[in-house]
Amino acid sequence: MAEDSLTDTHRHLMQFMMSRRFVEERELKQKLEEYKQQHQYSEVLQQQKKVIPRDNQLEDFINSLNQCLSFMHFRIHKSKHNDKVFYTVINELDDDVSKLATRFSIDELQYFKTIVSKMATVKKRFGKRDANNLRPKGMSIESSDLFINSLVEEGWLEENADSSLGFGIRSKTELENLISSFSTEDEAEEAEEAEEEDE
Repeated sequence: MAEDSLTDTHRHLMQFMMSRRFVEERELKQKLEEYKQQHQYSEVLQQQKKVIPRDNQLEDFINSLNQCLSFMHFRIHKSKHNDKVFYTVINELDDDVSKLATRFSIDELQYFKTIVSKMATVKKRFGKRDANNLRPKGMSIESSDLFINSLVEEGWLEENADSSLGFGIRSKTELENLISSFSTEDEAEEAEEAEEEDE
């Protein structure tokens, strides 16, 4: 679907999504209705002679936008977190250009990957102290705390009521495959250890 086949309602919805990390479904539906009225969506559909999407529901709009975003390897992703449905725009490429888009250093990204690996495989409570113990050489506890706090603020991690750390909505959305691969590796290692004990 060509970008010029979208209406101003589609474009406005996309701009709103790009201005936010995550949008709850309820809020996004409200915004869509606002934009439909603001841009007189029903009238536009009746007046247009060219082929444009005849989208009604939020899912229809998301599907049309995703068709336009796919050539750039972006996608609007729907996920559930804490019993609520959220939408976010994600980059589907893991390349050098994508890595340049982050504000974190290479050491910080490696540290985060280590935290993710440990959290995906640990069977007990995992807190800030555990994360601090994994910090790279040369990083102070204060710097580690600041880094972990920024991961919480940006939705990569979340701090639970008992002060343990869990995967935030961004990790669950954008790092789903990585988390799954760590869990699978850990399960394979446990199975291998069990076989060795049986021999």
